[in-house]
Amino acid sequence: MNARHLGARRWIACASLACAAFAPPAAAQDRGLLDDPFTLSLGTYFVDTDTEIGLNGSAGQVGTIIDLERDTGMDDSNRFRVDGLWRIGGGRHHIRAMYFDVNRDGSRQIDRELVVGDTVYPVSATVEAGFDAKIFELAYEYAFLQRDTLEVAASIGAHALSFDFSISGNGLVNGRPVTGAAESGDTNAPLPVVGLRALWRVADDWYLDGQGQWFSVKVDDIDGSILDFRAGVTWMFSEHVGAGVGWNRFAVDVDASKRNFDGTFDWSYQGAMLYLTGSF
Repeated sequence: MNARHLGARRWIACASLACAAFAPPAAAQDRGLLDDPFTLSLGTYFVDTDTEIGLNGSAGQVGTIIDLERDTGMDDSNRFRVDGLWRIGGGRHHIRAMYFDVNRDGSRQIDRELVVGDTVYPVSATVEAGFDAKIFELAYEYAFLQRDTLEVAASIGAHALSFDFSISGNGLVNGRPVTGAAESGDTNAPLPVVGLRALWRVADDWYLDGQGQWFSVKVDDIDGSILDFRAGVTWMFSEHVGAGVGWNRFAVDVDASKRNFDGTFDWSYQGAMLYLTGSF
């Protein structure tokens, strides 16, 4: 072999080594929902809601359990949910947060007597009602199963639930007729939860996820339970942004005996949701 051919072969070998040194590993893949440290989702809902609330009087009078959808004609509005996830150091330890907010109001001529707090609203009275609920969750997760396309994590955390309820109309207060008699109640209920969450990459840009949480607790003057089930499919149509469709069921049941709220509260919703997801 002459010197010219030997030099060419040495040059090709050096170039090949240089390319190999700077090229990404063969197994490397684009980052995604299973890899990015931060994930944020914003969703809106098409749901069926059931809300029952009872407000007892100051003298111990037991309040009527009011079906807000039936008795007050309450409609849904301004409903959205935000979910966030932080993979600490990109590893197995995660911090997850959720925020949910709903504001509703309604007005209707009632077809049965309603006892709310110290007020009795008679049959055929027209009442106006408002309901505002906010839920914030903070949880710790540990991913006990991690694969290239699958992650399963267990969690423990707490929901901070706050809600305000108000109703007004012509009624009887201590037996006396009052125009525009108003009653209201509000409370904050910390409810711990435990749960499981799974995320599965079924194709390059497609993910299936599912999450379930539940807990029941009695602390001081609050007796409550909470459950939250969520499932969805997400299409990451760009490197860091995707869209999804899913199903969510949420239910909370609280009995409280507090200064601002003495009564019962039972609220649930279930149905389809649409959401946007971003990761970075």
